Amino acid sequence: MGLMLDTSAVIGWVELQDAGLVRWLLEAADDGVPAIHAVTLGELERGVLEAPDEATKARRGATLRFSREELTVVPLSASAEQAHLFGVVSSAVSRKVSHNDCWITAAALEADDALVTMDHRLAEQLRSAVDGEGHLADWLAARERTLEIKYCSR
Repeated sequence: MGLMLDTSAVIGWVELQDAGLVRWLLEAADDGVPAIHAVTLGELERGVLEAPDEATKARRGATLRFSREELTVVPLSASAEQAHLFGVVSSAVSRKVSHNDCWITAAALEADDALVTMDHRLAEQLRSAVDGEGHLADWLAARERTLEIKYCSR
C-alpha cells in the first residue's frame, strides 16, 4: 500500500516541517515515494500565485518545486473508475469538504493508497463514511477493502 498525500500533508511536511508528520512519513514510506494528485499541484500553484509577499511566494514556490520533482504525481484521470469514485466520496462527505479533497481521496482509493492529511474535517468525515452506512462504505465492503486515513495534527 502506498501513500497519497493531500495538499495539507505536503505543506505540513515541506513548509511546516511538522515533526510528527515527518517522522511518520519516514517510517511509513519505507523505500517508496509518496504520491500526490495533480489537483494538489494545482492547489500549490494557486498558493504561489496568491502569495501576499515575496517571502511567502518563495516558500510556496519551493514546496511546489519539491512536489513536482520529488513526489509521484498521479494525473487527473478521465477514467470512469476515478470519476465514479469521486461521486462516491463526494456523496459521503458534507459540502464543506472541497471537491479537490474528493478527487484526491478518489485517486487514493483507485490506487489502494493510504490517504495522509492534516485536515481534521476531512479525516473525520471520511472515517465516519468508512465506518458508517452509505455509498463509500458499500463500495469498500463490496471489494473487501478499506480506506486507511492517516491524520496528523499540528
